[in-house]
Amino acid sequence: MSELRKVSLLLLGILICTSPAMAQSGSRVGSGLIRRRILQQQGLTRAWWSQAVMNYRRDKLQHLTNDDKNVYAQSSNGILTTFDAESGRKKWATRIGSADAPGMPASSNDTHVFVWSAATLFMLDKESGKIVEQFDLPGQPSTSARADEEQIYIGFLDGSLYAFDIESGMVNWRYQTSKRILVPALPHSHTVLFASTNGILYSVDALTRDTVFQFESDSQITAPMAVFEDLVLLASEDYKLYALNINNGSQGWRSPFLSGERIKQAPVVIKNDVYLVPEHRGLYCLSAKTGDEHWYVEGIEKLLSLSPRRVYAVDRLNRLVILNRDTGAKVGGVPLGPATVHMTNDFTDRIYVATSSGTIVCLRETPRDLPHFHKNPEEQPLMPQFAPANAQAAAPATGDAPAADADANAAP
Repeated sequence: MSELRKVSLLLLGILICTSPAMAQSGSRVGSGLIRRRILQQQGLTRAWWSQAVMNYRRDKLQHLTNDDKNVYAQSSNGILTTFDAESGRKKWATRIGSADAPGMPASSNDTHVFVWSAATLFMLDKESGKIVEQFDLPGQPSTSARADEEQIYIGFLDGSLYAFDIESGMVNWRYQTSKRILVPALPHSHTVLFASTNGILYSVDALTRDTVFQFESDSQITAPMAVFEDLVLLASEDYKLYALNINNGSQGWRSPFLSGERIKQAPVVIKNDVYLVPEHRGLYCLSAKTGDEHWYVEGIEKLLSLSPRRVYAVDRLNRLVILNRDTGAKVGGVPLGPATVHMTNDFTDRIYVATSSGTIVCLRETPRDLPHFHKNPEEQPLMPQFAPANAQAAAPATGDAPAADADANAAP
């Protein structure tokens, strides 16, 4: 047999063996898109969709998070893909640590993104994705990182909270509790608050580690905290939601009526309301000022987003449930199909869902070309009638084609 024929047969064999896998991978891209007609019936449209950088044949999308500017998608092989939250433009994709190493959802401040892998903390430039610093950690972390402008705070399995210098990575201080810390720390003004599975909330001075106050609940604390005005909202597994003065720990109110179900999801504060989803129950809307119940909807698994008139959530059957924001009455629904990865967006009214294979979809209400900001209202885009005379309006995205990549740094 000639050498040319041998090479030809070898290439043919490779194509036959690899084609099914390639077809399978390709078929997953965009497979989580909800039909536009179904969305239109509910007053919704697809703002954009895109694909996280992943190995489709072996990896899963593990975490989907956001801040006021970006959406972060983390895969099981350690790749962090970042999208512009409004346009869907793929900004960058960076591998964090080694493939398949344990990690937690990414977090950010104004300039950097923080994420750990195994026992290493990575600090990335928020705009470029370049790894600026990486620090060895003193043990096995158990919470996502949280940062202010000077320090990074991480909880550990041994019950320690560490404060690391944001420039050098050096340990500024360590606070030891008696049990594991599973809740990310909450930096606030000159203090940092954190909770342990021993049921105690700690508030310490961010620079000196001096105790400001402690509050003891009747069960372990495993849900992230939220802030409303001068209150910190603390959900405990003793079936209560506490509102404490964030400066001295005095109790403002508590809601003990949540039907004996544990609370593991963070309370979500939007304007004067707090939204809470206890396990196996549903969605409560309470007054953030008094704790009084406004309404309750059974069967809700997770809050996704809010607009001025609507609440968007997902139920046990993986359906997008649309509720009246004032009354909680159901006004519509959309099956989410393979989009089984969900994220709570308390920054704007945009809805973000994803498939386990990394297709990210952003939905919005049809008439709302511009996002409605709940946090950082100063970032609310100018309405056209108030925009400068020489400003050029960008053509609205249709969401039919995937959003563009920023550059070659955002790998396909």
